[in-house]
Amino acid sequence: MPGLISFFKALLFLFLPACIACRNPSGVSPGSNEFVFSVLDVGQGLAQVGVVNGKAIAWDTGPESGFAGFVDGYGRLGSPSLGSIVISHSDSDHRGGLKELPLSIVFSGEIIVSPYEDTALIRSNSGVWKEKIMFRTMARGDTLGGLDGVLVECIWPPGSLQCTSPFIQSGLKNTYSLCFMLQHGNSRCIITSDIDTSATTWLGIHDGYSLSADICVVPHHGSRSAADPVFYGYVGPQRVIVSCKKPPNNYGHPAPEILDLLFRINAVIMRTYDAGHVTARSNGEYWQWE
Repeated sequence: MPGLISFFKALLFLFLPACIACRNPSGVSPGSNEFVFSVLDVGQGLAQVGVVNGKAIAWDTGPESGFAGFVDGYGRLGSPSLGSIVISHSDSDHRGGLKELPLSIVFSGEIIVSPYEDTALIRSNSGVWKEKIMFRTMARGDTLGGLDGVLVECIWPPGSLQCTSPFIQSGLKNTYSLCFMLQHGNSRCIITSDIDTSATTWLGIHDGYSLSADICVVPHHGSRSAADPVFYGYVGPQRVIVSCKKPPNNYGHPAPEILDLLFRINAVIMRTYDAGHVTARSNGEYWQWE
């Protein structure tokens, strides 16, 4: 019996490093390069910023009317230099803030979009950055650098869609808006933009439990169009963040169906209209909330 116990201990030490590597594909050691992620309070819209060592990536800029919230949240994060701004899709509540972005903000000028986006529309509404921005396309499987120690992977949309022109219809813009998984050590956050159940179903089928994340930014501001219990079952978030204007608003966000679903999965629900900017810090092992 002692020999058998020793054998199993040897097996445990043999396979344990591989198991840890599977949980931590970014290779970040806990405690290195603190990663700060914030969903900014921009009213009826969405803006998120990730920061490591004074360098940042922004995912959307919120609506033009909510840009004061973007500036306030960006300042609270220490006014980091923006290496890239991801515009998930060209609806005004996600890209409107570009029109107000001042030249005083340190920004490389790189705008990340999907291959199906209307870049002419985004450029024409980019204010003083109109002639300075450079577009870069990303699709599922691509990764974005700029945050040391953080794996930033695009998980949606696929790059193989048979489409040669921008999605003009707003419904398709939402469905194929850019989504990302952020991985810092063992800490994970999923950014879902405005996708609906057709996209979440596809992700569930193809990715399953690899969608697992501690934090989930709720799709489409809490619209009932993204009420997918299977998707949330795979993600299994500890906390969910809803970014929208305080109810009652013109869109009925967040929908009762979404709130009921989030309560049933026992997630802590954080709403920007109640909490203001929602900010978490990862040391590579767990999140601390502000």
